[in-house]
Amino acid sequence: MDLTTLMNTMLSSGALNGVSSKTGNSTDDISGILTAALPMLMQGVSQQANNQQTAEGFANALKDHSAVDTSDLASFMKGVDMADGAKIISHLLGAETKNTATQVAKATGTTTKQTGDVLSAAAPLLMSLLGQQAQTETKKATNASNVGGLMTSLLGNVDIAKLAKTAATAAAVASMAKKVSGGSSKKTTKKGPQIDLSDGIDANDVLAAASLLLKNKK
Repeated sequence: MDLTTLMNTMLSSGALNGVSSKTGNSTDDISGILTAALPMLMQGVSQQANNQQTAEGFANALKDHSAVDTSDLASFMKGVDMADGAKIISHLLGAETKNTATQVAKATGTTTKQTGDVLSAAAPLLMSLLGQQAQTETKKATNASNVGGLMTSLLGNVDIAKLAKTAATAAAVASMAKKVSGGSSKKTTKKGPQIDLSDGIDANDVLAAASLLLKNKK
């Protein structure tokens, strides 16, 4: 599993519909919130996994969440504990929790409450997917060093800090492009990747937009 695969699972119809049933938000709003926030959450995951003081506890949390079956996302989401999800977000984002919600809400045209609810509903799924990958990759999810290795496997050469800083803008770019095109065309550039909007916005579109933005900022 790489970062794009992880994000696309989080943005799949089953996950979006499940979060919608938990929060009452539209799937379009949820998609925008998650595309903007996921790289920021992954930055928090990376920090938890690679910090000596938090790595062991984070590894144990991943092991606990890995035991939950995610093969049926609709069923999984029905059992999600929003309070547990809020705690996960607090651990991953720390002092930046409120600021992140504000940034994402501004970028996606939603409220901070909507953003907080969506992230709380989606966080347990993120932890379960990461936990399952940790089990698959290392077979020793309680070993802190192996969890750090998992992050290397997931992120590859992606600079997650830079991606997190541009993700909200990238999501806004993709959303605006979809509105302009009516979701029926592809936006291409001569020097960059293709953003396919014909089937809605997914992680590939956001990462492509973020890639373009990062190149422009160099």
